[in-house]
Amino acid sequence: MHIFDNKRASDLKPFGQEAFLNQLKRFCSPRRIIGAVFCAAGAVLLVASLAGALGSSPPPDGPPPQAATSIPDTQTTSSTAEPSIATEQNEISDQPKASKPSPLNTQTDTPKTQGATAESPPKPDPNTFTVSLKINNQPAASVTVPLGSNQCDVLTRALEQGVIQSLNMRWDEDKQTYGVYQINGVGDPNKVTWVYEVNRTSPFKGCSHITANANDTIHWKHLN
Repeated sequence: MHIFDNKRASDLKPFGQEAFLNQLKRFCSPRRIIGAVFCAAGAVLLVASLAGALGSSPPPDGPPPQAATSIPDTQTTSSTAEPSIATEQNEISDQPKASKPSPLNTQTDTPKTQGATAESPPKPDPNTFTVSLKINNQPAASVTVPLGSNQCDVLTRALEQGVIQSLNMRWDEDKQTYGVYQINGVGDPNKVTWVYEVNRTSPFKGCSHITANANDTIHWKHLN
């Protein structure tokens, strides 16, 4: 049915430019425009809230789906790995084996330094010399004495050097010599009971009057 059926033709006014502007003003009033803006904003907020609710929804119960993994063919892998192992063994066997050095090759002669000489013993003091001293039947021992020493000095040096442990020797004013009373605690403290020999010869003078010489063999004996 045509829209103009309920109206008379005489009531219709020409729909010109002025009428179109009036209709546009009526529908596009500020109040309607503000309402439309608020409606559009509300629709946008509603859509955003729905989207957020869907995005933050908890995941469904149950384990997460696992990605399907393909099981490697072990038979194929092992069969392909065997040739490489065999190849490595062949390469190792093809390498030449290191030969062990023979014992003769490991021994090397130490080069001798030309002109090297063994350390020489210290030179003796030219102001001293050595004699051999024997007390009774004890083994002889070496005693070092300075030049110009006499036989009494030999006993004094022997005590200092530990050849004898004790010595009782006193000066005799009448004979102008020392008299030996005790050696190592042996003898009479009040009487001279020791005599001596130099190179197996008994001097007829006291020990203060007989000069000692290098390499002398001196033997003191106790008279019982």
